[in-house]
Amino acid sequence: MQDLVKGKRTRKNFVRGFTLHTKLVLTTTVILLFGGALLILALDWNNASSLGSLKPAQKAMAAFFQSVTTRTAGFETIPQANFSDGSAMVSMILMFIGGSPMGTAGGVKTTTVAILLVVVASYIRGDSDTVVWGRKVMEENIRTAVVIFFFALTMAFTATVLLISVTGSPLLDCLYEIVSAVATVGLTRSLTPTLPAAGKIIVILVMFMGRLGPVTLAIALRRRSGRKDVDIQRPEQRVLIG
Repeated sequence: MQDLVKGKRTRKNFVRGFTLHTKLVLTTTVILLFGGALLILALDWNNASSLGSLKPAQKAMAAFFQSVTTRTAGFETIPQANFSDGSAMVSMILMFIGGSPMGTAGGVKTTTVAILLVVVASYIRGDSDTVVWGRKVMEENIRTAVVIFFFALTMAFTATVLLISVTGSPLLDCLYEIVSAVATVGLTRSLTPTLPAAGKIIVILVMFMGRLGPVTLAIALRRRSGRKDVDIQRPEQRVLIG
């Protein structure tokens, strides 16, 4: 009995030893991997073009691989165009989020989305601070997460509109192409080989900006502007929202 209690305390202390960053990364990664696999499995279980012709164990493996590869691996065991529209949307969400910071993965990163979700949860709870696992998230982290998410979303939306205008291809295929480029994944719904020169230039530029990252571009633009009043404290004023 004492050994059991000691084992529980050891595991509890081990988890407590993790930093907030580690907890957010591990939790978000597990949710994305298994949640994405379950959604793809459910949406394409009877889709003969993708998972429908496979055995149950093979379906689970293929769905899990799709969930992993969309988060910047860039490989495919099933042609992306064969998946249903629902699975394509799930795959785009996974690509857009991407991997975690301090790695080679693309996307807006797991911690960015996790912080934004924590902000929403804290607001709904009525907390004055953004709190998760008993820790307050720094205001600078929140502002950075908002900038990254907004910048990537705006870039994806703008590039998708431009790609549709120069190719006339379906919205889903163009959006998939651009989100894959923003997150530097490399997956396509068979649209890449058919792109005209203008479409290829759009995808190349988006991939370049996605590889640099929204924060790098934002910092570069901010430094170039040469503003010297960043430390000035100005009076606050309330704005109606919603």
